[in-house]
Amino acid sequence: MPTSRPESLRFAEFTLDLRPARLRKAGVNVALQAQPLRLLTLLASQAGQLVTHRQIQQHVWGDLQVDFASGMHVCIRQIRKALEDDGVEPRFIETVPRRGYRFIAPVATVAPAQAAAEKRVSRKAPIGSLVAAAVIPVAALLWLNLRSEAPAHSPEPIASEQALNPEDAFSEGLRLLRSGSEVDARRSRPYFESVIASDPAFAPAHAALAKAFAIEREFGPARQHAEQAIAIDPTYAEARLRLAALQGQAERDWSGAEENIARALEIAPDQPDAHRALASLYAVTGRFEQALSAIERAQRLLPDSVEIAVEHGQLLYYAGDYERARLHCQQAATAGGGDRSAQSCLYKVALIQQDLESAQQAALALMTLAEASPDQQAAVAKPAARRALDNFESWRVEQSEDGETGADPLLLAYSMAALRQYDEAFYYLRKAVAQHRPGVALATFDPIFIPIRHQSQYLAMLAELGVVYVD
Repeated sequence: MPTSRPESLRFAEFTLDLRPARLRKAGVNVALQAQPLRLLTLLASQAGQLVTHRQIQQHVWGDLQVDFASGMHVCIRQIRKALEDDGVEPRFIETVPRRGYRFIAPVATVAPAQAAAEKRVSRKAPIGSLVAAAVIPVAALLWLNLRSEAPAHSPEPIASEQALNPEDAFSEGLRLLRSGSEVDARRSRPYFESVIASDPAFAPAHAALAKAFAIEREFGPARQHAEQAIAIDPTYAEARLRLAALQGQAERDWSGAEENIARALEIAPDQPDAHRALASLYAVTGRFEQALSAIERAQRLLPDSVEIAVEHGQLLYYAGDYERARLHCQQAATAGGGDRSAQSCLYKVALIQQDLESAQQAALALMTLAEASPDQQAAVAKPAARRALDNFESWRVEQSEDGETGADPLLLAYSMAALRQYDEAFYYLRKAVAQHRPGVALATFDPIFIPIRHQSQYLAMLAELGVVYVD
């Protein structure tokens, strides 16, 4: 009798479901896009064996004409990030130089009958078992967001919230929320609401819903859910950070935000997100030395984080330490491969230093990541650097319009300043302030705005924000 095809592969704390394809950790979905998921399935299904570059190309891309080497390396980095693996001392994926990769962890197969039984058991488990996995990425807090590029939307949801059990619904909501876009925040809300309907006392769902509302700048319900999460579980540090985010973004209450960050650190002194939040708050309130100390602490706690490395570089950029900023952003770009924030950081540092050739290279990298057309890229690649960079910023202005949420005035403000159209830059910056856009407080420190920073209207805007600028 033929052996049935396995339903899942299990290694360490992870389960890799084959039909439908998804990666889970302790029963909670781990976000991983289709191509890296396909590659992980290939490697894990041939555990202990060398999988060559050629086999990977055929399995993942088939006959598609793509930059295979670059795509493969990006996929491997994404898989290692999802598995919390180390390329130097790997637990799961070993690099075989110039040949391919080998999955080195023991893998157990799960037959369909066993998988079905386990799923029935897992669906009966209390949703409180998800608390340990319910870490909501704070991204340096909404009001201090260091994002330099418009967020990309996540893939379509895997299923409607009604079709998922609470555990899977919560995981799917978090996956959508991680993109940071307003569209995905709106799509995430029904998933968290369905979880709360199942378990009204599940604090992480309230905290996640608070973030979703805040991204859409619906601050009333955002505060309501943040406070409810704290009332349910006063020891839940993420809820304190969520309330701090609202105090800064919506109310510009920096002292109140600092108090809640301090409480979060009392609860979880080794939580990287709390130190990231503190770093950004220190920067907004003019304490850049303390800000850099806080982000360095976050980086020590999570040394492989590309996102924190970029934030470190951007804080150095805002502080005027351009050489160190470039170093950190370059390290992040090297480690992160296709990370847009790292490339954007390199672009901004090179531009402010008037290293126009390096800025041109970073601009082209950003266009490649954004899948700009060959003609659009040629307009930046072929002219002399100054004209090329103006073409790049003009292209970004054209691309910034989003049919669902509208152009981000904060991104437009930067582009207009880079184009030396300072009246328009201030107009969009002022609009971002009025709309309580994420990141606007810290963005006022961007050296691209130096030519208008001491104008009376700019100083009045800083006073309205309650930020402290120190020359």
